[in-house]
Amino acid sequence: MKPPATRFYPFDYLIIAYCAITTALVLVFGRPIGNYYDELAFYIGVGLLAYVISRNLSEQTSRAQALFRLLYPIMLSVLFYLKTQGLIFLLFDRFFDADLVRFEQ
Repeated sequence: MKPPATRFYPFDYLIIAYCAITTALVLVFGRPIGNYYDELAFYIGVGLLAYVISRNLSEQTSRAQALFRLLYPIMLSVLFYLKTQGLIFLLFDRFFDADLVRFEQ
C-alpha cells in the first residue's frame, strides 16, 4: 500500500528559506565564527526538521498529525524570536533597547 502523499505548503518553503538565509548570513558576517556555533546548529537543525516534517507528515493520516503539520510554524516562531537576540551582533556591536525606550518616552 502506497503511503499518503505529502505536500509542501508556502510556510514550509518560507521556514526552510529563512533558515538557509540566516545560516548563510551567520557564515558570512559571524566573526569570530566560534561565537555563533549555537546559532548555526539551531538554524541548520530547524531547517532540516521543517524539511522532515513537511516531507513525512501527512494531514491525511490522522487528525493529530494534521494539527501538528499545520501548527508547527507557530511553535517555531517562538523559537525564532528567541534566537534573534544573538543575531543583532552580526551587524551591530550593541543592543538598541535603551535607544528604543528613550524614543518611546
